[in-house]
Amino acid sequence: MGKLGALKAFFADSVLSLVAYALPVCALYFFIQPGIAGKLGGEGYGVSLTFLALMQFFDTALVSTLASTRLLRSREDGSETDARAFLAVALLVVCCASIALLCVVQYLLGIFTVVDFGLTSFAFVLMSIFDYFVIEFRVLINYRRILACNVALVFGYAIGFLTFFYFGKWELVFIVGYGVGDVLLLCLVKPWRSPVGNPDRKAISRQYGNYVGANAVTALVSYGDRLILFPLLGPFEVSVYSSASVASKVIGMITTPMNNVLLSYLVKKDQLRARAKTVAAVMGILIFAIAVTVVCFIPISTFLSGFLYPQWASEAKVLIPVIVLAVVLSSYSNVVNTFVLRYGESSFQLRLSVVRLAVFAVLCIALALKFGLMGFCVGFAITELVRFGILAWKLVRLLLFGQSALAECR
Repeated sequence: MGKLGALKAFFADSVLSLVAYALPVCALYFFIQPGIAGKLGGEGYGVSLTFLALMQFFDTALVSTLASTRLLRSREDGSETDARAFLAVALLVVCCASIALLCVVQYLLGIFTVVDFGLTSFAFVLMSIFDYFVIEFRVLINYRRILACNVALVFGYAIGFLTFFYFGKWELVFIVGYGVGDVLLLCLVKPWRSPVGNPDRKAISRQYGNYVGANAVTALVSYGDRLILFPLLGPFEVSVYSSASVASKVIGMITTPMNNVLLSYLVKKDQLRARAKTVAAVMGILIFAIAVTVVCFIPISTFLSGFLYPQWASEAKVLIPVIVLAVVLSSYSNVVNTFVLRYGESSFQLRLSVVRLAVFAVLCIALALKFGLMGFCVGFAITELVRFGILAWKLVRLLLFGQSALAECR
C-alpha cells in the first residue's frame, strides 16, 4: 500500500473509530446519566457515579492494560490473531479485579446489600470481557467490527435504561448493555477457536507490570476526582462536578478514538524522527490547538451543563472554565503520550504516572480542604499542566534523537 493509500486507510479508520466511540459515550453521558440523575437525585446520583468510577478504575488499570499490552506485543510475538495466549491471564485479572472492587466499595461506601454486590460484580465482569476482547479488532485494524459491537452496546444500554426505571437499580443499565455487546463480540472474535501461540511470557510480564503500574496511577487520577470528592465533600458535590465536566465527554469523543487508531498504526512503524524546525512547528501547533480548544469548549460546556443538568447549573457554571482547561490539557497530553508510549521506554510511563499522582493528590486534597470544589478543580488543572510539560519534553527528545537513543533506558 502506497503512502496515499495508507493515509486514506488511516482517516477512514479514524472516522469509524470516532463514530464507534461516540455512540456509547453520547448514549451514556448525554441521555442515560441525566435520566439516572433525575430519578436518583443529587445524593443518589453522586453515589452511583462514585461506584461507577471504581468499576472503571479497576477495568482500566488491570483489564484494558492487559489488552493494550497484547496490542503492543502483537508485532514482537509474530501473531496478530492469537487471543488465547493472553486468555488465562485475562480471566485471572478479571477475578482479582472483581474481588478488589468489592473490597474497596465496602470500605469506602459500606452501604450496599448482597444484591448490590452481585449486580456490581456481574456488571464489572461483563464490562471487562468487552474491553478485553474488543482489542482483537484493533490488532487486526478492523474498526467496522468495533463499530458493530458498540452499536450492540448502545442497544443494550437502551434496554437496560428502561429496566432501570422499572427496578430502580442503575447497575442494570451496564449489565444489559455489556451483556448484549458481549454476545455479538464473542460471536465475532471466537476466542475458543484462536490458535495458541508461543509469546515471550517473561517479556509480556515485564511490560504488563510497567504498564499496569502506570495505568493504575493514570486511572486513579482520571477517576480519582469522584473517589476523592466523595469522602471529602460528599456525593452532592460529586454530582455538581460531574455536570460541570461534561465537556470532557465531548473532547474525549474526538481524542480517544484518534489515539486508538494512531497506536494501532504506530505499532507497525519502527522509527520516529524529525528535524528541529519540524519539532518547533509541531510544538507551536500543539500549544495553539490547546488555546483554541479551551476557548471553544467553555461556551459548549456551559450550554451542555445547563441543558443536561439544570438542577445544578448555577453551582457548576463557575467551575467550567477551570475544568475545561484541565480536560483539554489532559486530552492533548494523551495524544502526545500515544507517541511516547510507542517509542519511549515503558518504564517512563510508570515514573510519569507516579509524579502525576503525587501532584494530583497533594494539590487536589489540600486545595479542596481549603477552598472546596473550586480548589479541587484548580489542583486538577495544575496537575495536567505539569503532565503536559513533561510529555512535551519527552516527545521533543524522541523526535530529535529517535528511539535508538533511548534504548539503553529500557
